[in-house]
Formats: sequence, structure tokens, C-alpha cells
Amino acid sequence: MRQSLLVEMANEYFSAGDFSKALTLFQRVLWDYRKEHWWQFLTPTLTTALKCAYLTADWQQYVTVGLELAGKQPIGISDEERTRILMNMIRVISGDPPEPESNCESRAMDEAVRLWQEAARKEPDQMDMQQSGEKFFVIPMKEMAGLVQCKAHFSQLAVKADSPVVLTVHLRSTAPFPIRFSKLSVFFNNEIYNQHCVIADGQSAVQDLSVGGSEVPAVSSADLYLVPGKVSNYTLMFLALPEDVNKQVEVGTDVQGVVIA
Repeated sequence: MRQSLLVEMANEYFSAGDFSKALTLFQRVLWDYRKEHWWQFLTPTLTTALKCAYLTADWQQYVTVGLELAGKQPIGISDEERTRILMNMIRVISGDPPEPESNCESRAMDEAVRLWQEAARKEPDQMDMQQSGEKFFVIPMKEMAGLVQCKAHFSQLAVKADSPVVLTVHLRSTAPFPIRFSKLSVFFNNEIYNQHCVIADGQSAVQDLSVGGSEVPAVSSADLYLVPGKVSNYTLMFLALPEDVNKQVEVGTDVQGVVIA
């Protein structure tokens, strides 16, 4: 009942041309739809939210909503439409205005074109995330039906201090075409390990762990080119620290941790 009222209000704001308020209300119901797996309601809500983000030149929300719409869970979205959305996302990330969304009122479309051009002209460094290492934003994928599915597991449930810990990360893309990523980073509850679990696309194995008098690769060679539907596996390794004895080292929230003995 609550979701229906919010969607009705959002649609009224959209019809009245107040796209910012409409987008805010749509965002409030999206979480419920994801949680309850109401994909039949999620898809039209995301579609209208994408139009709101376009008509307000809200590039962060445009990328965030587009990333979910182009994924696996939204139903009734053709591969052609998913491809169009992804190409528009690439344009936005590259600092260019996206192609217009369909079925929008012509006056609102003209204003949107002006807003995108103005944003690109006034704040090109904020639009172009690729050319500025400090300009980025985080998308909380745990709350979304993502474009890339990710799972990880440790090779053992317990290891001794100063022994290698092996972590395997599995990625599968649901995009309509292959995508190459620049970097894969793994974050732990002990931040010291983070630096040892970063993979850059195309890098060779890194020899920086001394185990039993010999060097052990800390990172497997990496190709972050993800083909739709194909699982890509990446193995990372780091030494368990004595300070973590009798503690559990964890990745994220959905991965079984490893105990340091």
C-alpha cells in the first residue's frame, strides 16, 4: 500500500514536470521492490527513474539507475535497449551528454539537452571520471540487482599466522555485450590486507610473498574482460598476520571468513 502511494505521487510529480521530486520518491520504493524481488514492479519504476535522471541531468543517478536496468533482473528489457542504456552510460562517464530518452515531453527534452550541455561546460572534471583519479562515486551494489554477479571464497576455513591465505573471486557479467574493467579490488575487515588484493587489467602475477624460502605469486595473472554469461575466476593470496590470531578475517558481508590460528 505504501509503495503504491509513493509511486502514484512520483508519477504525479513526473506528469507535472517536477522530475527531481519524482526521482526522489521512485528511489524510496526501489529498495522495497529489490528486497521483495518484485521484478515486475521494479522494471517500470527504474525506466521512469532513468527518464527523471536524464531530464534533470543527474549524471550520478543516471549511471546508477542505468547500471541496474542493463542487468539481469529487470524483466521485459530487450538486449537492444540494454545496449542503448549501457552506451549512454559510457557517454556520461566519458563526459558527453547521453542520447535522449524516449517518450518524454518535447519541452522537457529541450531543457534536458540544455542542462546536460551546461553541466559538461561548467564542470567537465566532474563529468569525466576516467581522466580524474579523484573524481568518482560509489554505487552500493548490495542493494541493487547488479550488472555483474560476484562471489568469493577462501580455500581454507582456518590458517596459521604467517601462512598464505588464498581467496578466489568469481565474476559473471549479465551485460548484453562484453565489458572490460580496469581494476578489481577486495576489501577486508582488516584494511592491511586490502593492498595485497588489487588486480589491474592485464597485469602479470606479482611475486611478493616469501613462503618456505620461495616466492609465491600474490595475484594470478588477470584479464578483466568479462564475456556475458561466462564465469571468470581470479585467485589472490596474502600472508595471515600474527595480530589476527584467534580472529576472523572477512570479505564484505556475504563471504565465509577465515580464522587465523
